[in-house]
Amino acid sequence: MVLSPSLSPRQQAFYFIACLTVLRILFLAVSPLPLHGDEAQYWTWAQALDFGYYSKPPMVAWAIAFTTFLGQSDAEFWVRLASPFCYAIASYFIYLTGKAAIDEKTGLWAAVLFCTLPAVFLSSTIISTDPLLLLFWAIGLYYVWQAITINAWKYWLLCGFFIGLALLTKYTAVLFLVSTFVYLVTAKEHRFLLRTIRPYTMTLLAILVWLPNFLWNAQHDFLTFKHTQDNANLKSTLFHPHKMLEFLGSQFGVMGIFLFAAFLVLLWKSCRSKTPPYKNASFFLCFTLCLWGMIVAQSLLSRANANWAAASYIAGTLWVVAWLVQTNRTKWLKASLILHCGVALIALSIPFMNLNLPAKYDFYKKLKGYPELAQQLVVVRQQHPNAAILLDDRMLFAVLKYYSRGGLPVMIKWNHNGRVDDYYEMTTSLQDAKSGEYLLVMPPADSVGITPFFQSVEQIKTITIPTNPDRALEYGVFYGRGLK
Repeated sequence: MVLSPSLSPRQQAFYFIACLTVLRILFLAVSPLPLHGDEAQYWTWAQALDFGYYSKPPMVAWAIAFTTFLGQSDAEFWVRLASPFCYAIASYFIYLTGKAAIDEKTGLWAAVLFCTLPAVFLSSTIISTDPLLLLFWAIGLYYVWQAITINAWKYWLLCGFFIGLALLTKYTAVLFLVSTFVYLVTAKEHRFLLRTIRPYTMTLLAILVWLPNFLWNAQHDFLTFKHTQDNANLKSTLFHPHKMLEFLGSQFGVMGIFLFAAFLVLLWKSCRSKTPPYKNASFFLCFTLCLWGMIVAQSLLSRANANWAAASYIAGTLWVVAWLVQTNRTKWLKASLILHCGVALIALSIPFMNLNLPAKYDFYKKLKGYPELAQQLVVVRQQHPNAAILLDDRMLFAVLKYYSRGGLPVMIKWNHNGRVDDYYEMTTSLQDAKSGEYLLVMPPADSVGITPFFQSVEQIKTITIPTNPDRALEYGVFYGRGLK
């Protein structure tokens, strides 16, 4: 790949990533897409900074607090701004790792393909834990390679620090440490490092960086740990081959058709041969399979979301690209790049087209209608200024909190089973309604389960907001008094 004969591979990587990042920032600036419920929830976390939250460690809230502080604005652009920068830095560190472990051509192709992966294109337009996790994982991968090959203290410590930050982002990062020790055990030329203090110091430093979140959990009945355990859902019937096939199929969308096909071919070849396909392939394989294999197993035993293995594709992209470069299969790389950019162009153009698609074909249907719903609820509440908003849906709570812009000052999450099941049940209580008046907002059919808890309930409004020709948001607003 040559952007210009006068540019070195390092400069090509830098300019490609920089230009793509500018385009992503411009997209965020003009994007008509409202926040998803999860994004809105992370924004509410950023309004009350802490060392932990119900379902995640604190890094995503800290990132949103930082970008919204920079912009002095809570607009969607500033809430999401960290994502494109995270992927830009991660891609550049992938280039550095490829250059250090293989060669500059591999590093350049891996960086370019990674930052154009379909999942990365989508993820760069929203805010979530993934951009931050992949950022710290990519930096950690570069420093752990330098630590293992150069064995300098600064690299071990830098790796430990950034993996500690990864642990403050998502607990999946623990598998980075597992991958490190698996590689040291299996790589004969580096096994002697296990007899030194340095890899253990790296691990200890990562734990120390993560320690504030552990202490927060200890003070809150280890809620985040329990949520992570519940999310694994290993208590139900085990073995779901169809779920595993669904997950594997989804990875063609995450990594791209050509690249993931090459990934599976190389995995098959690696299983059949005891000889690595190229020098240092086992390093990338270790940092790919420890996480990827665990998520595949999780999908078989229960379920797995398409993005759960995303961090494995940092080393995975390097692993596959190096093989394709070494075997002169650069046509696959070029085809992947063209396909990735084409898919991204189509997907990112859709929000600007007035297509009015049926809900079945509308990728963005779950984002529509909630800003309008929030504004209509603000008007209803003005007629009942002492009433608290009572909700039975975490995602609805989050988007209404964000889009009401302070117009719904008292919002309460209905805790129907007496057990804390989300952040809003942690932080709100029925006693927050000082007047004893409530505006229950929910689909009309769902009100049956809550109305018996009040002495009087009357439906005062039905809000219907069309989002597609065959779909509309419909919520009933019920005025309740006399909590039993």
